[in-house]
Amino acid sequence: MQRSLGTPFPLIGCAALAWTERLRTLARLLPTLLIFFTILGGIYGGVFTPTEASAIGAVVVVALCMRRVTWQNLRETLSQTGTVSAMIYAILFSGVMMSRLLAQTDVTPALVNFIVRQHPNPYIIFFLITIMYVILGMILDTFGMLILTLPFVFPVIKSLGFDPIWFGVYMTLLMAVAMLTPPIGLNVFVMARIALWLPSLM
Repeated sequence: MQRSLGTPFPLIGCAALAWTERLRTLARLLPTLLIFFTILGGIYGGVFTPTEASAIGAVVVVALCMRRVTWQNLRETLSQTGTVSAMIYAILFSGVMMSRLLAQTDVTPALVNFIVRQHPNPYIIFFLITIMYVILGMILDTFGMLILTLPFVFPVIKSLGFDPIWFGVYMTLLMAVAMLTPPIGLNVFVMARIALWLPSLM
């Protein structure tokens, strides 16, 4: 492994730390380990569901053990949660209305029959769908893309003979790529907050 090819990371005085200081630093990892064992232990032990596990990890560990939650943070969190939930439900409602419209007007069967009658190369259609999702990733988030496009994309994929499970795996990877495309690129903003030492992400 050639370390010179990697990104330089600011290591300040790591070699000069005594073992007592290193052990004292490791104590800061205890809340993270507590979250890990609480969530996974509760899920695999049948104590709570994965959805409940996220609430347990956030409230019990972060709020009570780490004491990072204040009343101001709680108010801001509830306000942001309500805003995001309203946006998600609006997208979900629009997607359900669109799928019902496509079903009532027979647009989806007509589109599938039209594509099948053309006898196209299935991989060309698959490539065009991939390009469509990459372009949509520039203006929509993953949830909006899936809700608005799957009602007519998924029947076409099934009619072309592709396995639905592998298509779901491919869509998961494609959504990750779509979250990197500009001008939105939400994953780029996440990396900019994590990799602060990279000037190209600032």
